[in-house]
Amino acid sequence: MTLDCDPNKETLFTARMWGGDPSATRLRFAVNGESISSQASIDSPELPGRFFYETIMIPADLTEGKKHVTVTITADGKGASHAYSAYTHAENFYAPPQNETQGSPLEPPEPSEPNFDRMRSNLIKAIDKGIEHDKARQNYDDPTRKEYGLQSVGSRSGALAPGNFLRAYKLKQSRHYGDEKLLDRALAAFDAHCRYQGHRGTLEIFGENETGSAVPIDRG
Repeated sequence: MTLDCDPNKETLFTARMWGGDPSATRLRFAVNGESISSQASIDSPELPGRFFYETIMIPADLTEGKKHVTVTITADGKGASHAYSAYTHAENFYAPPQNETQGSPLEPPEPSEPNFDRMRSNLIKAIDKGIEHDKARQNYDDPTRKEYGLQSVGSRSGALAPGNFLRAYKLKQSRHYGDEKLLDRALAAFDAHCRYQGHRGTLEIFGENETGSAVPIDRG
């Protein structure tokens, strides 16, 4: 489909989809042949009984100097028939027309007092579980260190792991609090990333950022 765009400002694309069809989450959007999204592939309905909207920003270089763009919607399986409408707009929030059918009204949830103690406990458990996951994925064994000279200790899948290790080391509620081995792991990962970057200081195809956020450490 061909839609209007602003030649001077960022343009956003919004698709209207039926929430009762889980295949709506498998849609892929492309502008002028270049993909601007990837499917979520959710197996359960997103919002049964009503429509929902998904908004994606179109990269400015695809609309610069143009008044129209070609948007393509594709999907696995039966196709994109569950995309009912598509719009482009300059505002960062799309407000549907009042006369546009939405479906069953949403029921507001029952008001309740937040259980901060339980939330805090769940967060700590999730953090500890995440640390164990990072440790399992980090190439930290002796053969790796000997064969590759620390260059693979970082592990491409866990570029944020060093920062997570340091935060857990400082978090008193974590079972990893004060674990000196986490410091060794973090430092080894930093060394690995420095070796990977080389003298030019670029990550090239590594494609990761925030290798280690600034986290103050005090062993004493």
